Amino acid sequence: MSNTGSVGPIAFLAGVLTAFGLAVCASGVGQGQGSTAPRQATVAQRTTEGHVEHPATMASPEAEFEEALVLRRRLTERDFQRAVQLLADSARQFASSGRLRQAAAAKLEAGDMYFMMSRYPQALAAYRQAITLSEGRDDQRCAALSQIARAYANIGQRPHDAQRYADEAVTVCMGISDKKAQAGAVEAQGETHFWAGNMADAVASFTRARELASAAEDRDGEGSATMMLSAAIYDDDPRQANRLAWSALEGFVASGDEYDAARAHLKLAYFAGAEGDLEVARCHCASALPVFQRIADKDNAAIVLMILGMLSRQSGDLDESLSDYRRARNDFASVHDDLGEWASTSEIADILLSQHKYGDLTPLYARKLQLAQSTSNHAFLAQAFLDLAGVYARQHRYAQADANYQRSVEENRVAGNLEGESTALEQGAGLLAEQSRYQQALDMLGEAQDLREKSNEIEDLARIQYLRARIYLKLNDLEKARSEIEKTIAVIESQRLRIAKFDSRAQYFASVHEYYSLYIQVLMALDKLQPDQKYAQLAFEAAERSKVRSLLDLLSSSQQILPCDRLLAGDLKSVATDSDQAPSNTRSLPATHPVTLSDIQAEIGDGNSVLLEYALGEDRSFAWVLDGDSLTAFDIGSAADISNGVRMFRKALLPVEAKADEAPIDYLRRRAAAKSTLTRQSRQMANLLIGPVHLPSQKRLVIVPDGPLQYLPFAALSVAENGRAGVPLVELHELVMLPSASALVALRRAADRRPRPADELTIFADPVFEPTAKPISAALAGSLGVPRSRELTRALRDVRDSQWIPNLPGSRDEALAIQQIAGPARTRLVMGFDANREAVMDGSIARERIIHFATHGMMDIRHPEMSGLVLSMFNRKGEHQDGYLRLSDVYNLKLSADLVVLSSCESALGKDLGSEGIMGLPRAFLYAGARRVIVSLWKVDDEATVPLMKVFYSRLQRGEDPARALRGAQLEMLKNAQLSDPYYWAGFVLEGDYH
Repeated sequence: MSNTGSVGPIAFLAGVLTAFGLAVCASGVGQGQGSTAPRQATVAQRTTEGHVEHPATMASPEAEFEEALVLRRRLTERDFQRAVQLLADSARQFASSGRLRQAAAAKLEAGDMYFMMSRYPQALAAYRQAITLSEGRDDQRCAALSQIARAYANIGQRPHDAQRYADEAVTVCMGISDKKAQAGAVEAQGETHFWAGNMADAVASFTRARELASAAEDRDGEGSATMMLSAAIYDDDPRQANRLAWSALEGFVASGDEYDAARAHLKLAYFAGAEGDLEVARCHCASALPVFQRIADKDNAAIVLMILGMLSRQSGDLDESLSDYRRARNDFASVHDDLGEWASTSEIADILLSQHKYGDLTPLYARKLQLAQSTSNHAFLAQAFLDLAGVYARQHRYAQADANYQRSVEENRVAGNLEGESTALEQGAGLLAEQSRYQQALDMLGEAQDLREKSNEIEDLARIQYLRARIYLKLNDLEKARSEIEKTIAVIESQRLRIAKFDSRAQYFASVHEYYSLYIQVLMALDKLQPDQKYAQLAFEAAERSKVRSLLDLLSSSQQILPCDRLLAGDLKSVATDSDQAPSNTRSLPATHPVTLSDIQAEIGDGNSVLLEYALGEDRSFAWVLDGDSLTAFDIGSAADISNGVRMFRKALLPVEAKADEAPIDYLRRRAAAKSTLTRQSRQMANLLIGPVHLPSQKRLVIVPDGPLQYLPFAALSVAENGRAGVPLVELHELVMLPSASALVALRRAADRRPRPADELTIFADPVFEPTAKPISAALAGSLGVPRSRELTRALRDVRDSQWIPNLPGSRDEALAIQQIAGPARTRLVMGFDANREAVMDGSIARERIIHFATHGMMDIRHPEMSGLVLSMFNRKGEHQDGYLRLSDVYNLKLSADLVVLSSCESALGKDLGSEGIMGLPRAFLYAGARRVIVSLWKVDDEATVPLMKVFYSRLQRGEDPARALRGAQLEMLKNAQLSDPYYWAGFVLEGDYH
């Protein structure tokens, strides 16, 4: 971090390096170092009489002192409580007998234990009593002054006093010969610099403290200084910071120092989380938290909660994140840690702001301002003014908002906080743009860009360039808009835009989507002015690149979940080998690149296929129709209109259920009204998406959707044809879905290289979701009595709003019916307890031609990286097992399958559809080697699935390709009076190669 950069808790203002810097909160033991080793000035070494008294002859205060040290090493709150009582009595007896040095030693030990329990007022009182009792002895004054400075620095109270005590400690300690004590004082001084934001001075102090501790052969003290140094240099050199923290951890483990090892785990947890290694971070937290909880160290335990809150937020679980932050805030407030309370309050407010819960923000902002004033921290004050500016901006009180933005900029400049200053300028520019003061907004963004370039935060630069492009587009300066947005796109496509730099993965996906969307809008605007310059082609190719980028990001963010010992061993290995890459738990991404328009036209140039690709944008959305010879582009409306239409259409698809005691005539009326609504919604969506587009009749329609269109059953759209109204699209076209047009090229190239699959079919069906001998209720399933993996818990909540997983007895009938059609000789049934995760992962399906899953699939719209298949959750003994086949598991399979069928996938029909969501599960199977995947967009009734699958597999047996066989099965369902509603058949789609 540079001399003028943001630091420790100050960087927390930007949502990155905040309370996790608080993990350095010293235990305060071992002559001011962070060691749990007992102080050397014990009564066994007292020198009042000029000799060392053997423990066997100790009097009562000596015995109490030594017993306290034994209790301290047990690291439990109960033992600490007993120990401080013994030390208080010991100090009293020592003082009454005139042995003040021993009394001071007891007070120092008591202060250290209070410090470790986050009881700072008691700790400060004990240290001050130690100074009084020391009667001017510099070694004890040195230790007490160092600890007082450290306490004030860490909790953010009386920063000037913290600096004064630190300076006095250094002066006193340098006057004695004890280098260990000197190291403690210099480190305490470094902490005051660190929390005040003086990074250069902090680095110098921690480096010097480390050298002094090393010279004194104080390994624990050296480790503590090393940890602090790692925090101070993290922004400038995260790799070196990680190495330093790991070296400290290894030293603490070697010496048996469990408490400081926990502190080192805490530091490494922050580093891992900041780099996006969420599971590694969670493992470090799991190692640290129990230690802090045992001794009631609320401050450090709260820091663990802060890290867990950050990890949950990055994963997109805002409810869990809020819970963690609120618990942390309560703990920080209870121990009077103003820095921690400020940081946790900031995080809570940021989440509520993202959820548009503006009414809950006022008391939080008031408390933040109060804490900022009490700590006299300019960066905190800057953030408080930024908060107020946002409040005024939402109220359209532009003058007050602008004034507070300016005050935020000024306070950040005083603090030397480049990141905070740039953020204030960027938000102030947004306010100006909202008032159509575009040139002033551009000037302010230019200032923000200059600051970001100094800090080399490429993600922030990309955002500023995007904002400038938006303004130029509004000014109709299309060339400048294109120039700015292409700088942003270049950052994305160089893969320098890191998911970990965003508040959540959902925010990352949304940001990438809007960057490409703006680029497409600019190109299409240029196409209207200069239609002969092939801007429509460039826009189409940009849409292709956006879809490839989103898919690669999704797959790379879906890490395999490994045991903590393996994850941490991999992290340590990457440090030891000085690797530039974070430890990877998945195989490397396949070489997938967007291809050119001519490449795509060559692939679909069979004369019988038309490609229809969509790109949704905030203001304008587009569709391209492509065949072997031509490309035509159309405007189709705004993303908001399309998203709302998809949601309403999917909701209208829900079957009408009879109510209790409802008269038949009333039920029929409701059903007729619902059918009318469905027809109207279907026609509206068809007009919106297909109305402007000319589609040649009877040609194969290859659709590349975008955003919520990925969850739209195109087959059910009602179109007009030859005077007929309300014709389902599936009657006119064979339909195929693709994640991108580039994927078709990649799939065919991959098929040429893969081994030929055997002519065999494997079916996974009827998994065991609960122990059959001990049935459980839905309520119990959601309790701790039935363990669920974090990914499955999240997906169940997102998709079904319940932790209850109902059994699928109809899936067994489905499997047996397919076996009868395909023939027992070539069909392998894997059912019941055998239909487990290991049966998929063991490699036995690598050469199968068809793989069929008849089970629950979680197609998580909100958090697509959490998608997966639910297999047997229990073994034959009734013991729980991990039955969730995650997206990352699927991606790591190596398949040769011509077809994978996911016949019981589900996503709740009525949920909102995020623009960043993509159907991760079928696409992961494509990347695993499958040539095509059939998936259902919702869980279809068993009575409808079985007959549809019978027809589908019968047609496959007759030699039809999967796309044609699926269409034939859906047309058969249309003829069935009982199952003709689109709900029963339109949810099944084929994604992948149609040949």
